[in-house]
Amino acid sequence: MTARTVRNTLIGLVAIVAVAGLALLVWVWLQPGPTGFASGKPVDLDVYHGRSPTGVPVELASADLLNRGRYPDPSS
Repeated sequence: MTARTVRNTLIGLVAIVAVAGLALLVWVWLQPGPTGFASGKPVDLDVYHGRSPTGVPVELASADLLNRGRYPDPSS
């Protein structure tokens, strides 16, 4: 192989890697955000007055972690 062939091969490989890297960067940049599935306007939590957005039931909202994780008694 001549020096010119080696140089052209290296330039081609660098170009392929650059294009692939740019394509990956664009793909990551165009992904939806973590709340992309939700529609509507975002609301600050300090002005939110609806149900708890955490999903914790009302009766367990002030319970300690042990009681939150306890299974309900099937006999009651």
